[in-house]
Amino acid sequence: MFFFLHVVMLDRVYRVFDKNNDGIVDEIEWVEGISTMTRGTPEEIINFCYTVYDINGDKSLAREELFHCLKGC
Repeated sequence: MFFFLHVVMLDRVYRVFDKNNDGIVDEIEWVEGISTMTRGTPEEIINFCYTVYDINGDKSLAREELFHCLKGC
């Protein structure tokens, strides 16, 4: 079953992969994103996860952002 929050998290990960914000994840962005997720340094993985949860991009996590993302975990 595919819940709404899975779609939200997929959208967040997609936006982090799409580094140039053109709405398309090209081959380089795809490989870099997968590489970071699977073989990144702890710092790279932390930055990736933090960016996924930082919905409004203000470099801080508000209570609402955490609630929205963690609700589906």
